[in-house]
Amino acid sequence: MWELPEMRLLVALTVGALVGTEREKRWAKEERAGTAGLRTFALTGLLGGASALLFPPWGTLALLLFVGAMVVVGYVGDRSADIGMTSEVALFGVAIVGALAMSHPEAAFALGVVMTSLLAFRDPLHEAVRSTLRQTELLDMLVFALAAAVIWPLLPQQPIDPWGVIEPARVWRLVVFVMAIQGAGHLARRLLGPRLGDVLAGFAGGFVSSSATIAAAVARSRQPDAPNTLPASATASSVATFVELAILIWLAHPPLLATLTPALTAGGVTVLVGVGLTLLGVSRAQATEAPEAHAFSIRGALLFALVLTGVSLLVVGVRRALGAGAVLVSVAVAGFGDAHAVSASMASVHAAGEITTHTAQLGILLALSTNTLTKCGLAYGAGSGPFRSRVVPVHVCALVATWLTWTLSS
Repeated sequence: MWELPEMRLLVALTVGALVGTEREKRWAKEERAGTAGLRTFALTGLLGGASALLFPPWGTLALLLFVGAMVVVGYVGDRSADIGMTSEVALFGVAIVGALAMSHPEAAFALGVVMTSLLAFRDPLHEAVRSTLRQTELLDMLVFALAAAVIWPLLPQQPIDPWGVIEPARVWRLVVFVMAIQGAGHLARRLLGPRLGDVLAGFAGGFVSSSATIAAAVARSRQPDAPNTLPASATASSVATFVELAILIWLAHPPLLATLTPALTAGGVTVLVGVGLTLLGVSRAQATEAPEAHAFSIRGALLFALVLTGVSLLVVGVRRALGAGAVLVSVAVAGFGDAHAVSASMASVHAAGEITTHTAQLGILLALSTNTLTKCGLAYGAGSGPFRSRVVPVHVCALVATWLTWTLSS
């Protein structure tokens, strides 16, 4: 179909008509005469395609110079209060996209749709940038882009340690994931608003540290005006633990996740059911506006990378010196602090061939178990009576379900 020049010219015309229609509607809404409307944009798109078809490349260059001159004249002659250059730049863009349609019609049409969308959603975009987007969130976006698009591609993709365990690109990929998942939780709370309150915040906080999230909930539960959704918030953080464990293991060594999927699913579903049961009969928490905080913790993500690297080297060293049994002991102890980095380390070490699948599975489940003990200790030792009675049993049931499912599926 695209072999016919008539069809490609139709694409160029359609793109110009799309953008022109949006501009025409904008002028009508603002009750003023614009520098260019439907006919001008449609003709510009068509001429862009014809110049590229008949007189490449000089015809296209001449058209762009002509359109550029008209844009300058229109901009200088515009005496309205709004002296922005959006329409002028759009007219120049339509000429370029029209010429592009002669060689890449699909891409040209997609660009036309994107251009029209950017113009049509002007008000929501301006509102989002000026009123909704916070300065801290803008800085976080730039930091994330730097980490994902600049630093990650530059890191070595080969192991740099003698045992072949520490691969900088793979470690940084996990750091980027931690930042992304924290940002996604922050965005979800911002979009959904404060109505979901502490439950959503607890789920998002679990991707950073479920233990820290529970500790914060425990501290708030002792306050006189503490919301009654705090037990659900603390429990929801452990749902994130199971989700993040699965993704981290998949990123480090996908075959290992396949062997642990039933156990992790059983544990995660048990906690999720516990969240639902905890919320039954609980009135909605007092809605409070989310504070202006960063979307993710770069310090926490870097600490995660350091813990991951250290535990991986520790596991390999202990394995070579004392055997697999000592590895499980060291991993279980490390799990009291953080199950995420420990599990990712076990998956990485297993991918390097240093430990067996069974040892890797046991190590991950032991780290999860000791980390669960930390959570239960925080909830039982420092929490109020209602808080501990709703949080501790759910975590115990989830741990039992995880081990029982793993035993039956092994």
